[in-house]
Amino acid sequence: MPESSDEELQRALGKRGPAAPSGYEYRSQLQVLNYPFLHVVSGRDPQTGRRRTAKGVIAIGPKAVGIVAIGQFAFGVITAAQVGAALWTGLGQVMLAGYLGLGQGAVASTWALGQFAFARVAIGQLAIGKYALGQIAFGPHVYTPAVKDPAAVQYFHQLAQAVKEFLSGLWA
Repeated sequence: MPESSDEELQRALGKRGPAAPSGYEYRSQLQVLNYPFLHVVSGRDPQTGRRRTAKGVIAIGPKAVGIVAIGQFAFGVITAAQVGAALWTGLGQVMLAGYLGLGQGAVASTWALGQFAFARVAIGQLAIGKYALGQIAFGPHVYTPAVKDPAAVQYFHQLAQAVKEFLSGLWA
C-alpha cells in the first residue's frame, strides 16, 4: 500500500515512528581541506544515538561547526545559532563574537547589538561598552534617556549618519 503524502512528509522531516528514519545527512562531494563544502544533518546517529554534528565549510544542523555555521548550537567564522560563537560575526539568541555580535544577548570585541549588549561599541536595552547606547548603559561614554555624554552623542550621531548614507547608497 503506498504511503500517504502526510506519511512521506513525516519521514522526510525525521519524525519518529515505526518506519521513520532516525535523521538525515548530506555531505557534498566537493571537499575543502578534507571537510565537505556543504554538510547538512538532522536527527540522531543510528549507531551512537547521539545528535549529529554538521562539520564543513558550510555546516547546517542542530550542532554545527564550519566557516559558515547554522544551527541550534554553532561555532564558525560566521555563525547563526540559538546559542553560538563566531570568530567574526554572529547572529543568535545568545552570541559570543570576535567582531560583531547580534542577538538577544550579544558579547563581542568591537560591536554588539542586542537586548543585552557588551562590546567596545554596545547598543541595547542594557549596553555596556566604551561607547554604550541604551535604556540603561554603563561605560566611559554613555547615551541614555537620562545621560547624554557629549562624546557618546557625537559618536552615535556620526554612526547614524554613516549608516544612513550606506543604506541610501544601496537604493541609489
